[in-house]
Amino acid sequence: MRAGFAFLLALLLAAHAHCQQSGNSFALTGTAGKQYADSCYSAAMKYFYRSNFDTAVYYLNKGVAAAEVAGDAHFIINYYLSLGNTYTLNNYPAKALWWLQKTNSKISKLTPYELQQKHLLLQGMAYERMQKTDSALHYYRLCEAFNTKYDPYNNWRVYDLMGLLFQKADMYAEAEKY
Repeated sequence: MRAGFAFLLALLLAAHAHCQQSGNSFALTGTAGKQYADSCYSAAMKYFYRSNFDTAVYYLNKGVAAAEVAGDAHFIINYYLSLGNTYTLNNYPAKALWWLQKTNSKISKLTPYELQQKHLLLQGMAYERMQKTDSALHYYRLCEAFNTKYDPYNNWRVYDLMGLLFQKADMYAEAEKY
């Protein structure tokens, strides 16, 4: 057990050193690349949940190339959505939209509901941060329709965001509906 842990630790340290030497390019493939991407994602989420978004972005950016090399579409989507969410919350909505729009080519009917729903919701949130109300509403309504089809209970978050959006726009009667 300890030998396996020591090997994994040595592998991760070597990958980290390689990334530092080669300007963050990533050469590990296969299982090692997936493990590196998993480690970066775990570290990023640790900082994300502590609202340390700069450090979360650092680890997400380090691991995204490994995730792409690993080739697991759902894992890549998770990375892209996490980058989009983190950039939105860190008040860089244009960077967030870049990652969220990059996700478009990876989303399919086989993508789990939760990832598709999050993709729509995060686009609305990014546009809202950019003060593009019409675009934000468009994605919130797409998310509402998607949730209504697959899990109507999840519309509570969409309605909350739409209500706040209308409130910010001084449209109190419309905000009250949501």
